[in-house]
Parts: sequence; C-alpha cells; structure tokens
Amino acid sequence: MSGSEEKHEAKSFITLELDTGPREFQSLEELKEWADQERSFFAWMEAGAKKDSNSAHAWNVTNQWLGFIDQFIQQFRQNQNNEQQRQNVSRNFQKQLSQHLQKGHLLSSTNPDAIFAKNLSGEEDEVIACYAASNLLEINVNQSHPNALKGAFYAFQYRQGVTATVEAQVEALNTLSSEWNVRFKDQHLELRAQNEQLIQEISELRSQFSELKGEIEAQKDEQASKFKTIVDESEKTLSDIAHTYDEKLALQASVQYWTDKRKLHSRVMWGVGAATLLLAALTGGGFVLAAHKLLQVTLADVQLWRLGVMLAISTFGIWVTRLSAKIFISNLHLRTDADERVTMIQTYLALLREGSGPMDGERQLILQTLFRPSNTGFIKDDGPSSFHDVINNAFSRKNI
Repeated sequence: MSGSEEKHEAKSFITLELDTGPREFQSLEELKEWADQERSFFAWMEAGAKKDSNSAHAWNVTNQWLGFIDQFIQQFRQNQNNEQQRQNVSRNFQKQLSQHLQKGHLLSSTNPDAIFAKNLSGEEDEVIACYAASNLLEINVNQSHPNALKGAFYAFQYRQGVTATVEAQVEALNTLSSEWNVRFKDQHLELRAQNEQLIQEISELRSQFSELKGEIEAQKDEQASKFKTIVDESEKTLSDIAHTYDEKLALQASVQYWTDKRKLHSRVMWGVGAATLLLAALTGGGFVLAAHKLLQVTLADVQLWRLGVMLAISTFGIWVTRLSAKIFISNLHLRTDADERVTMIQTYLALLREGSGPMDGERQLILQTLFRPSNTGFIKDDGPSSFHDVINNAFSRKNI
C-alpha cells in the first residue's frame, strides 16, 4: 500500500467498550473532546456530590472512568516517540475501562439511565438525582436520609416504566441518533473530499505516466541511435585494427630487419670511430717519434732510407686513418637510413590504425620508398691521400 493510500484510509484510533456498546474514535483529539462532553454532562452529579457527601458514590465511579481517559491521554502524549509504549498504554486503558464496565459502574451520557437522572436533577435536586443514579448503578448507600429514600423511589418508578422512563429512552435514542448523524455526516464529507483528492491524484499520475512513457520512448530511440553509432564506429575500428594487424604482420620482418641493421651499424660505427681516433693518435705519435729519432742531422746529411721510412709511416698511417674514417661515416649514414625506414614503417602502421591510411596509389609510392636499395654511404673524393700523392700530382702538373 502506498503512502497516499495510507493517508486517505479511514483508520480507527481506538475502540472503547461502553455501556451503550462499542464506540470508535478516529483520533486522540476526538477522544478528548468526547471526554470533555461527558464531564460537562455529569456536572450536575458533581454538584450533588459536593452538597451531600453520602450521595457522592455515583459521581465517584463516574469520575473514576473519566479519570482513566485523562490518564490515558496524558501517557499517550508523553510517549509520542515510542510506538511500542503507546500500544501498551492503549491496551491498559481498554482493560481498565472494560473491568469498570463489568462491575456495572460505567454510565455514559447516551445511556437512558443517565438521561433520566439528569432530567431528575432539573426537576427535583442534584442530590436526589445522585441517589437515584446510585440506585440505578446498584451502589449501596445509606438510606436513612430522606433524599436517599426519595431518590430510590424515583429510581423504582423509572424501572417500573413510568412516563419518565419512556421519555428518557426517547431522549437517549434521539441523542444517539443525532450524534451518529453528525459523525456519519463528517465521515461522509471527509470520504468525499478524500475521493475527490484521489481522483485528482490519479489524473496527475496518469499525466505523469504519459510524460514518463514519452520520455522513455525518446531515450530509447536516442540510446538505440547512439548504440548503432557506437557499433558502426566499433566495426570500423575493428576493421582498421585488422587491416593494420595484417599490414603489421607483412611489415614486421622489415621492421625487425632494419632495427637489427641499425643496431649493427651503431656498434660498428662506434667501434670504427674509436679505432679511427686511436689510429690518428698512433700515426701522429709515430711520425713525431720517428722524426725525433731519425732526423737529428741537417737536411743535407739526411740519409735516404730515413726519408723513406718517414714517407712510409706518413703514407700508411694517413691512408689507414682515412679508410677508418670513411667506414665510420658509411656506418653513420647506414644507421640513419635504417632509423628513417623504421620510423616511416611505424608511421605508416599508425596511419592505418587510425583509419586514415594512404590510398592505393600513395601506398605503392610509400612501399617503393621503404624498400629502395641502400646506399653504402662511402664518400668519394679525388684529393691526395698521402705525401707521395702530393709529389706525384705536382710533377704531373709540371709535365703538362
């Protein structure tokens, strides 16, 4: 059951067993209002009890069950935040009232006996009416007082069915009928208002349901469109990945080959570079050392074999150094070429992965560039490589 249904459902707050039958109360405020009406109705009984304490028996038992109600209202309000305790208080209150009813000491304003006694208080006196009520409640009182005898006489006549009895019964029925008419009218108006409110809420719920249904349909179409777009993009991405994977398998050997080739040329380049520096140092050092040892005399006294040794050292050392330098530069060039090829292949694969790869004609041009023959990188020059070449070139120009 929803919250709105609980709100509009007519729930009974408490049901009390009274002398005129069970009575339901919808709220604590209704119970308090009824108790105040009962206390106001029996004001004549309280006044008679104050005049004659011997006639107070009827008021004592009536005031007792009215006190039960006041005590219940106070305890119920004190336990507003404890539902279990409030239920216990309600059960104890109903039990007290039921025991009081079983003793025959419960007399409410709608009981014909109570109406008869009240009418008697208006015709005779409150004290006589109190004695009559005690007699009707079968409470033993001291009968030595004339008012007690008079009250007992009126009670006896009432039981025998005199006119007052009929009048009391009629008044009691009219009072009960009027009370129930008011209660039913209030409940009818309340239920009618609740029904109209429920109709309005149902209309609002139907409108909200239609709006939610339209929003759900719109979201459904939007999600279906987005899902279709995602599926198409995923299929295209998977196709690009598959194409890239195939291309990568085809070019993987090339990438590995040029990567290994770049590493090989790097190792050779650094080794030859170090050897070139060492040869240059040895050639220079050997030439200086040989010149120091062999050329300690003047130029006219220099022996030819010593000059030959110097020329051999300079020629061989410079030639070997130049050769090593050429090998170093060649490996540097080949390493750079291999590095460029690896970079181009990886860039080509990345373009394929993103789905923006080159067209067939452009792909052919790229593949031709990637698989072109490698250049050795050797530097070709016509300059002299030794002192002997310098002399030969000089004599060759003179002969010309």
